[in-house]
Amino acid sequence: ERVAAGADGTFSTDLAVGEYAVVGECVSDGNPTLFGTEQLVTSSHTLGAPTVTTAVEGTVLTATVANTNVDPTATCGIIVLESAKLPDFQADPTKIDEAGFLTWRTDDAERVAAGADGTFSTDLAVGEYAVVGECVSDGNPTLFGTEQLVTVLNALAGPTVTTGVDAGTLTITIVNQNVEPSSTCSVFVVENAKMTELRDDPTKIDEPGFLTWRSPDRVGPGAANAYTVELEDGPYIVMGECISDDNPTPVFGAQQLVTIGENVLGSLGDLNPGDLIPDNPDDNPNPDNPDPGGPDPDAVAGSVQALVDAIDVDLIAELLADLLGGMGG
Repeated sequence: ERVAAGADGTFSTDLAVGEYAVVGECVSDGNPTLFGTEQLVTSSHTLGAPTVTTAVEGTVLTATVANTNVDPTATCGIIVLESAKLPDFQADPTKIDEAGFLTWRTDDAERVAAGADGTFSTDLAVGEYAVVGECVSDGNPTLFGTEQLVTVLNALAGPTVTTGVDAGTLTITIVNQNVEPSSTCSVFVVENAKMTELRDDPTKIDEPGFLTWRSPDRVGPGAANAYTVELEDGPYIVMGECISDDNPTPVFGAQQLVTIGENVLGSLGDLNPGDLIPDNPDDNPNPDNPDPGGPDPDAVAGSVQALVDAIDVDLIAELLADLLGGMGG
């Protein structure tokens, strides 16, 4: 492929990254090789920006970085900054090195090598952020990818509710523990027997007459309120709920079973356990008992039946169902 006299020739070769001297040379019969002037050239790989995918769950940002470069000196990572600072970054990318400008940055020891992937996670405050992938290599300045905007919101939680009962009066305190500015919470009282319906259809809390009582106002983020409610005797469930602009479906807090009145278990509340087992002739319903000082089997059977008759089976079933439901079972 050497070039003949009076002709031109073009050659190409792939070089590793580095600096090289290129020297032309000619030779002819009767003449030794003659070298031309050296020319210095630098070979470097073209640097590409990484591929970045992002996801936000609650307040945690997760970003996966794919470094598609082949240059073994190329490493990539991400920077995270508040979206309000994006114009400043675009006008002067060197601001990323100013203290406090970035919200988060990949640590040098965790940067992604050429041909590899890396996943990073960081917990962020509520707000909007720009996520930018970047790569750097020997002989190449930092190359930034396209900005991606992500929004971090607080996961909405149900309120904290405390209760107290004094005769027929129920006292309730509700605390909205959310920090989301648009979050509001209320507390309500519903008959225990209606809880199955409410679990099947939470929108019933807005159905007229379904609830026994509901707080007349809603509590804002970080605030608390207290209420006093007069109720008829019986078992009730007290529960709070919260909503926000981004979470219009109510998020319920823990349910609390409260009982109003002294005899909510029916005739069982009036039963004297000491009367269940007869222990003298006068109380013994079986006069033929040869040992009136001890219980007679027939007498015990009658007493047990009296105990069973005294139990409000439907109410006990409701209480057990509520307990098992509250335990996730």
